[in-house]
Parts: sequence; C-alpha cells; structure tokens
Amino acid sequence: MEFSDFSQFVFGYLIDKTERYLKMMKKNYEKNYTPYGMPIFIVKDEIEDEETGRKIPIVISIIFPQSDKWVQIISPVLPLEELSKDDIFRIYELCLVLNNELADTAFEIDKDLNLLMISNELHIDGFVYDVFEEEYEAILQAILQFRKEVSKFIKNVDELTKKGFEKLLRKFKYEEEGEDSSFYIDYQ
Repeated sequence: MEFSDFSQFVFGYLIDKTERYLKMMKKNYEKNYTPYGMPIFIVKDEIEDEETGRKIPIVISIIFPQSDKWVQIISPVLPLEELSKDDIFRIYELCLVLNNELADTAFEIDKDLNLLMISNELHIDGFVYDVFEEEYEAILQAILQFRKEVSKFIKNVDELTKKGFEKLLRKFKYEEEGEDSSFYIDYQ
C-alpha cells in the first residue's frame, strides 16, 4: 500500500470512528462535506443553564483539519463585530482566565469570520471513545462557564450565539445568507 493509500485509509478510519462515537453518545448530527470536500459533522446539542434549568441549543462541528492525524471539536461562541471594544477586551480577559482553568479546551478566533470559538483537538494516537467523549463534554462545560460569566456584562448572549452558529454554518455552506437555519439551530 502506498503512503497516499495509507493516508486515505487512516482518514476514513477517523471519520468512521467519529460517526460511531457520536452514535454511541446518542447525538443528533449530520455528516456532510465542506466546499473543499472535507468531511464535517454538525452536531445539534444543548446545554442546561444551571440557574434557570433552561435548555440552550448549541451547534458543535467536528472537522478534520490539515492532516489525517487530527480531529477538531469546535463550537462558535460569539461574533466579535457585534461587540464594543470594551466588551471585547473583557471577553479576551475572560478567555485567558478560562483557558487557564479549563485545560481541556481552548478559545480561538476564526479571523475570516471574526468569530470567537471554543475547541479541542484530538490526535489519532489518543482517539478512543472515552477520550472523545471527555473532550466533547469539556466543550459543553466550557460553553456553560463562558456563558455564565459573559452574561454578567452582555445581555443578549442567546441572540449573539445564534448569529455565531449561523456564521459557522454559512462557512460550511449549510445555509445561504438570510435563509432559515432552524434545522440546525432550534431556538424556541
């Protein structure tokens, strides 16, 4: 088997394992392909607000960036262009604190979308079910902690989060500008 055949085998193996793990976790997901032909899983999930008990819908994407050896679990948090410079400064400070406290996740910015994201990356060497589940759950916990802190100074977090999800979905061509994204994000 040539290296390229082996790489394709490994890449297919990662995709199959990801799908199997999502099924084992009973997640509502759709497998699709980016405009560049890369597989992507869009997971429709929810977190529970600890204070109100309200279910908050979220979107998590699982992508396979830059090589056949990594899996990235990523979720949009907030579009930065919607915020004041003071709020952005406070958010950056919050992200640095949470990056220190929540070692399993990282906050990052998609510069093309001007979108704050939370992510985890898993290497193929450690890509087993319990690690995948732990890293996925770490994203959910990071979103909860971030929302709890940021809602102290930004009141329209739900609206901004929805805009962030929509931007990410447009990036992967799940919707066109102005179309309804309720299939992926159900805010009721």
